[in-house]
Amino acid sequence: MKSKILSIFLIACTVVFLSCKNDVEEKEPQQEQTEQEVVKEAPKKIREKPLTKEQKDRMNGVMTKLMTNKDMNSFTRSLVSAGMLDKLEDLQTEYTILAPNNEVFNKVPTGQNVFNDPTRKEELVEKLNMHIVKGSVTSSDLVQGVQKNSKVTLTTIDGKSLVATMRSDTIVITNQATNKSVIVGKSDIMATNGVLHLVDGFFQ
Repeated sequence: MKSKILSIFLIACTVVFLSCKNDVEEKEPQQEQTEQEVVKEAPKKIREKPLTKEQKDRMNGVMTKLMTNKDMNSFTRSLVSAGMLDKLEDLQTEYTILAPNNEVFNKVPTGQNVFNDPTRKEELVEKLNMHIVKGSVTSSDLVQGVQKNSKVTLTTIDGKSLVATMRSDTIVITNQATNKSVIVGKSDIMATNGVLHLVDGFFQ
């Protein structure tokens, strides 16, 4: 009798074990499917929205071009010191930037000068204004204008006059007030709201 009861008990245990195993096997595919669905849906949640036209324009604006061009680092730092950089963020206004390259700034005598003296901020603003012209003027505009009229007159953002002429194949721009000239080097760095040129000196 005891052996019969023991046999029944073992059979019952076997049935329960197999039943539990089947339940686990049935649940595993469902769990795997759920994980796959989560992974599949995840990219949808983190997908970035496309940039708007204004955002794209701002990324290619004069201010951004200045900040990302290594040859204009020193000029850009001076604009920041003078509090002028934000002004160039206006996408409704076009500018031509005549940026002195870094070598020009490296030649400035060490010690106290207009670029590092906070008390001379107005003088710094006036100096930098000479390198920002109203409107967008490319090197082709300058060359064609000089060929047609022998010179091209440019107006800075503070109303001063600069005159562009040609010396052989080189564009030369002169400050009429000081008769100080600079030569245009790398040119036509195009931006949404203007164009940038590198020059080899200051106008004053």
